[in-house]
Amino acid sequence: MRIRGPLTTLIGLLAVLAAGCGGGGGGGEVSIDEPFSFVPAVDTTAAYFEITNEGDTDDVLVSASAEGFESVQVHDTVTEDGSAQMVEQTDGVPIPAGETVTLEPGGLHVMLIGSDHEIAAGDEITITLTFEEAGEVEITSEVREREAGDAPAMDMGGSEGEMDMGATEGG
Repeated sequence: MRIRGPLTTLIGLLAVLAAGCGGGGGGGEVSIDEPFSFVPAVDTTAAYFEITNEGDTDDVLVSASAEGFESVQVHDTVTEDGSAQMVEQTDGVPIPAGETVTLEPGGLHVMLIGSDHEIAAGDEITITLTFEEAGEVEITSEVREREAGDAPAMDMGGSEGEMDMGATEGG
């Protein structure tokens, strides 16, 4: 009979701890599939993946961070008058309940700016995504070479199709 008291207390404590760990913040539920990045020509790359909101409540990807980069921003690519611009999503990216949002080349993506080290194929970049409801979710983006079927790299120079990396506000 004596072991029953401590065992019951232990089970109760574990249940409280497990409930406190779910989701990392407000109780949202997201899953991240197929994160990857391309080998960059310079010290800047992007991460692409799918976010599925498995919860019953809408969520918002608020921000992203990664060690070893000067800046990490959530962007969308907008093309106007033949010129593509990356627009920082300062209001976050909505992730409706029960839906999947795809971050992909030429669209939404996490921009990893100013790496403090060389990035090569096979490297892994650890990124922390912060959601309003789900809290912090850590992912690993595997770096790979661009292949024939992949979207072409954006021209970061001064030619037509120029990528403007200015911190343009958008929502």
